[in-house]
Amino acid sequence: MSWPTHWSTGANYHTVIDKGSYFTGLRNSALPAVPTILAVLLPGSMAAWAYARSDSRTLRFAYYTSALSIVLPPTIIPTIYVLTQLGLNGSRLGYLLVIAGTRLGAVIFLATGFVRFPLRGSQAATLPLTLYSFASSSTHGVSWNLVFAHVVLTSLPLVLVHLVLQRRVLAGLTEGGVTG
Repeated sequence: MSWPTHWSTGANYHTVIDKGSYFTGLRNSALPAVPTILAVLLPGSMAAWAYARSDSRTLRFAYYTSALSIVLPPTIIPTIYVLTQLGLNGSRLGYLLVIAGTRLGAVIFLATGFVRFPLRGSQAATLPLTLYSFASSSTHGVSWNLVFAHVVLTSLPLVLVHLVLQRRVLAGLTEGGVTG
């Protein structure tokens, strides 16, 4: 075991980009992904804000109905039938509509929980929320040295948990992989 004697990093990237049609794949991935993200996040976050801030029974029912879409998967045959009738089966727009429709309930559920958590006071604030309030509370600009110190302290518990548990996880994987 030793380091490679010949490094062809540049050639590897050139081959992937040139012969692997990387930019075509990137374009074909981004074309449905970017509009889908916008179509899900914008209305989902607006709905979550309305659901979290209102005590209306109608909005509570609408929230539970949209959150129910997480548990109930879309039925494939009616979805394909509707897309075929609309002339959207196999198109990017059809794909975007199906993905946006199936993901909207999850976004609404998660964002509503996020909007309701800070309403209970600063004693219940999580680390990302305290970082945001810390970074945005400065009147003379952001003190990046303090923000990054907060980021390091926020990461520290995860690093410590990883260091403590890595041996147990590795031992469990090793034991599970041994047969005989």
